[in-house]
Amino acid sequence: MDPVRLEIVVPPIMGAGVGCGTCRAFMEQAGLPVKEGQEGYPAELVQMARRLGEWVERMRVQYPEGLRVELVDGLSPLGIWKQIRHGLRPLPGFVLDGKRALAGWDLERVEALIRERMVELGMACQGAPSPS
Repeated sequence: MDPVRLEIVVPPIMGAGVGCGTCRAFMEQAGLPVKEGQEGYPAELVQMARRLGEWVERMRVQYPEGLRVELVDGLSPLGIWKQIRHGLRPLPGFVLDGKRALAGWDLERVEALIRERMVELGMACQGAPSPS
């Protein structure tokens, strides 16, 4: 069974030298410059990157087999298209399996949608409500 796919449309913050290693690897593979320091970036942007990076890592640990996370740069053509297509404002925006979308920082709601989708697909997941 395929994992649940979570696309996260982010402002170009992961290059601020913060966030998870996987995010940095993603940015490097995409050919985007990754800076080593945080100098010159607004504190709010650095804090946003850290918060999102920590949450993504927690999701990957909590759902190691059932969740595939992809980051999409909000200023890339794909990121702009996803923002328009799914009405993702404010960022970050979360798109679950290409269908369900949620914008903003309600990470508890995003996690609830992930669990709900896993239950729909018949996947066992931690903290998921039991099907009735």
